[in-house]
Amino acid sequence: NCRVAVEFFSVGVPVVALPTGALPEVVEHGVSGLVAPSHGPEQLAATLATLLDDPERRASLSLGALVAAGDRFSRGRFLSDTLAAYDAALRG
Repeated sequence: NCRVAVEFFSVGVPVVALPTGALPEVVEHGVSGLVAPSHGPEQLAATLATLLDDPERRASLSLGALVAAGDRFSRGRFLSDTLAAYDAALRG
């Protein structure tokens, strides 16, 4: 669920996800989390294991998750993007 991913980002928790729905658009692989290369429990487990075995990468992804929450998914960003869309629609 993309909403849950954004909630995790807001507390600095990177997300490990399968490449389904909009998750690959929300979770920036290597920035705010990791996206498994394909579907299936084995791929998800292998992707999660790479994160568990690397504390420096976890710290980097945690920071990336916080930045994503504050930049890409903040209320201010949502408001400005929505207003820009309305403005563009009004201008034709």
